Amino acid sequence: MVLVPMAIYFGSLLAGFTAIILWRKRLTQARKRTPLTQDLLRSPGESLRETIYDMQLDVFTHLMVVPGLPLLLYAIYLEQQSTGSHFGAGMIGFYLLSGIGVVAYLTFKITQTMSSLQSYRLGLDAELAVGQELNQLLREGNRVYHDLPAQGFNIDHVVIGEGGVFAVETKGRAKPLKHDTKKEWQVDYDANTLNFPGWRETAPLEQAQRQARWLSEWLSSAVGEPVSAQPVVALPGWYIKRTAPGGVVVFNGKNPGATLRAIGRASLSEPLQQRIAHQLDARCRNIKPRAYARDENAYPNP
Repeated sequence: MVLVPMAIYFGSLLAGFTAIILWRKRLTQARKRTPLTQDLLRSPGESLRETIYDMQLDVFTHLMVVPGLPLLLYAIYLEQQSTGSHFGAGMIGFYLLSGIGVVAYLTFKITQTMSSLQSYRLGLDAELAVGQELNQLLREGNRVYHDLPAQGFNIDHVVIGEGGVFAVETKGRAKPLKHDTKKEWQVDYDANTLNFPGWRETAPLEQAQRQARWLSEWLSSAVGEPVSAQPVVALPGWYIKRTAPGGVVVFNGKNPGATLRAIGRASLSEPLQQRIAHQLDARCRNIKPRAYARDENAYPNP
């Protein structure tokens, strides 16, 4: 009888998971289908959003285990006591230390995951902010794609216009709280290093160059003629102070039209832009409708 509390605890969890599984099964068998006849384009921060969801699920799972484990160990102890099988001091110490160790480990994992979640959420906010600014370029006849899946990585944003193809890497960086407010929002950029207030970075510049190089090679192969993508780094919320010319273009995400027009070195014809856009559309259109399954045998929308 001492295991009854554990049965109730884990039985409740099982009931909850069973309800979710049955609901999903019922949804797949429902006599309804989504009206959408093709996959959706990826949104800004799509990969980060998926990562955040997985991390939140990990935290939720750990939070369920933490209260259940001590209860399980205590129930085992009571069960042994009720049957007359008394634990020795060594066995009691083993169970106690095991319980404390596992709970401490899970607590550490929860804390670590929550800290990482904060960084990923900042990155998602930054990509959404820059993505919304870049979407304004659609009014000028440009084409904009987000979270382009590549070979083991994603390019945050790709812009296609008459002036060329631009691979935009967005970085979310929190501002430190100091007394010198003038320096809190300024990044000194000497064409080689991003000098933030209190730290320096070169990785975003190198990453943007690698991604633009991959995009150039892939698009050139896909469309059958040379295409050169230019690397761009966006630091939303920061003021960029250039201290030397050259290097990767860095801006704060605002007024992207003026920035890209100033650095556009190509002159892409409309047919070439369409061919490039076709390749990007095919690669970015991979988000399945979530409400209902799509009927693959249905007629396309008129």
